[in-house]
Amino acid sequence: MTAIRFPRPLAFVFSGGLARAAGQIGMCEVALELGITPDLVVGTSTGAINAAVLAKSPADFHGSARELWHAVAQDKALSSTWRSTLRGLAGKGSTRTQTMLRKHLAATFEDITRDQLEIPFIAVSTDLESGHASTTQGDTIVNTLLSSAAFPIIMPPVSVDDQLLIDGSAVAGVPVSQAVAAGARSVIVFDTGSSAVNEDEVANIGWYEVLALAFTHLVRGQADHDLLLAARDIPVVTISIDQGSPFDLRKAPEVIHLGRVAASDVLLELSPRHGKDFRTINKPGLYGNHGINDH
Repeated sequence: MTAIRFPRPLAFVFSGGLARAAGQIGMCEVALELGITPDLVVGTSTGAINAAVLAKSPADFHGSARELWHAVAQDKALSSTWRSTLRGLAGKGSTRTQTMLRKHLAATFEDITRDQLEIPFIAVSTDLESGHASTTQGDTIVNTLLSSAAFPIIMPPVSVDDQLLIDGSAVAGVPVSQAVAAGARSVIVFDTGSSAVNEDEVANIGWYEVLALAFTHLVRGQADHDLLLAARDIPVVTISIDQGSPFDLRKAPEVIHLGRVAASDVLLELSPRHGKDFRTINKPGLYGNHGINDH
């Protein structure tokens, strides 16, 4: 019996977050261990990758997701992405980054399509021409994920069905509105929080990292607005972390642990009280640890 119940359909929503998205693995693991399963998964940017791993096979999520992130963390060609940005501007560096990411995604998803996933899945990208969110799916999951995670400068746009697509977090950093539009009556958001760097890192921050941080700060206000809007009609649970570098893929295992800690704290708070077997979270509102009023 699941101790925490939600109105159905329940959507798991995975925010963008660059390297911090590794924390979503730990968050999702804790939810699954508590018997909380989604009817729909929605993701944007690197969060879409985690969402797709879950949608492919929930039973294999723990092993598959950790294997993918550990492989990425150990790949110097990707872990040094930000240091190689200047090379990308000067030549083929950004294409190389996309090629390396494709290799890792292909190892996990091969050539499967959306119809072969166990759970309905939506990946959000940004239509470069219109500037609007797009849920256009590629011919394979790998191509869909490459379009959703095509962060400007780091990777080139991806052409899908006459659309030129870039990173979904440009317009939907936390794609909760897409989950609601797809019919979700409750949502759990695995959120990477507001991107930031430690005080001792500021002196050495590169211009490309400043650009990336400015980008994430710009979309964060829109994300908070969407969360509050959705919470007027349905229960929205946010599990958020505020630690871990958004740029350092090498520390993925540590960030996974941070995600587990955050999810355990939030879901423990929502657990049944006074000897009851379960608790139903059915009232509209914003639950969890996402401090919107602090931003």
